[in-house]
Order: sequence, then C-alpha cells, then structure tokens
Amino acid sequence: MAEILSLDINPTSGKQGDMVTAVVKATPDTKSVYGRIPEYGYMLQFRKEGDVFKLSMQIPYGAPPGVYMVSVYAVDNEGNRGEEKRFNFQVL
Repeated sequence: MAEILSLDINPTSGKQGDMVTAVVKATPDTKSVYGRIPEYGYMLQFRKEGDVFKLSMQIPYGAPPGVYMVSVYAVDNEGNRGEEKRFNFQVL
C-alpha cells in the first residue's frame, strides 16, 4: 500500500496571493498523491517530478485568514489509499 514517507511544506503560513510548495516522498508503489482541505471540499493532485510528488499553488485571494487543516494521502497502482498525513496551514 502507498505510504507517505515525508512531507515538506514551504512556507507554513502566508497571505492571500503568496505561493506555497508541498513536496512528498512516498513509497515506490505510489501512483498519485492528493491534498485536500476537508472543510471546503478543496482537493488537488500533486505532480510527479522524478522521485517526489510536488504541488505549488497560490493562496486564493478569497481565502479568509485563519488556520486550515490540510490532509495529504497517497494512492497505489491498485487504487488503495494510504494513511492521511495532516498539517495546519495559516492564512495571515
């Protein structure tokens, strides 16, 4: 089953319009990685770049300030979903 080995978020807080990058190292059987903000039903797919999965995005201009819980999970070649890793991100 796919598993996230490491998750790096840079920066861990920012204001509307700032760029945020997340990099995931996962087990070799990982086909894809997804990130989501459950409170808002927001979901994005990471792009595979070499041996990591990466997502760079701009904090939406309409995002209200506050702390958001973000979940990231990996999916293997057979469609099995691995355990979620969670982190908090603060919009200033």
